[in-house]
Amino acid sequence: MGSLALSVGASLVLGFGGLHLLYAVLPLLVVVNYFAIHLLKYVVPPKIEIAVPLMPLRELVREMMGPTELNLRDKKRPLARDRDAKENSDS
Repeated sequence: MGSLALSVGASLVLGFGGLHLLYAVLPLLVVVNYFAIHLLKYVVPPKIEIAVPLMPLRELVREMMGPTELNLRDKKRPLARDRDAKENSDS
């Protein structure tokens, strides 16, 4: 409501009247609202809340997938390892 009053007041000061007042207020209203919104963010700080899930994603995945085994002794590249595993399964 205040931005509309400011737009009308500024248009009247600039000398607009009648139907031209309406045409002048509409673009001026957009400009006033733009500045009001973008300058107001410096006056009123946003509320920042840290969202913490009930169960972390890592625990959820472990619960779904089950325990995983990690073989650190297997030094082969993944393609060679997969090829060897395929050859052993065919035999």
